[in-house]
Amino acid sequence: MKTRVKRKDREAFAQGVCEIAFRARGEYQGDDTGRYSWTVETKCGPLCLHVYTSAESSGLGWVAGRFPYPERAVAVLGSTSMNPYSGKWNHHFGSIPLDEAIDSFRRSLGKVLALQDGVRHTGAVA
Repeated sequence: MKTRVKRKDREAFAQGVCEIAFRARGEYQGDDTGRYSWTVETKCGPLCLHVYTSAESSGLGWVAGRFPYPERAVAVLGSTSMNPYSGKWNHHFGSIPLDEAIDSFRRSLGKVLALQDGVRHTGAVA
């Protein structure tokens, strides 16, 4: 039997992902349906992000990511961790501990973040 994730944990997951995007100097685009909520500048060009949580899901949620220039992202990430044609770079988090999911997303994003002012902004949450 799967353990269902509590609503407060799904909300904390979404907040944590948004905090990471903000600390990575991401720009909030709004939360309209059909749009990515955040754009983060990376060494692969812009990365568009949106976090999804659902009461119907047994997990924490997932982060939809898309690079508008897939060829740049493939040069950094390779073609096995993303869709080399569409630029999609999604991250799914099941029923794992909240802190592990946040750390995993932070590490993944850190692989593509560009140096800004000589510092790599990893989205670390204090």
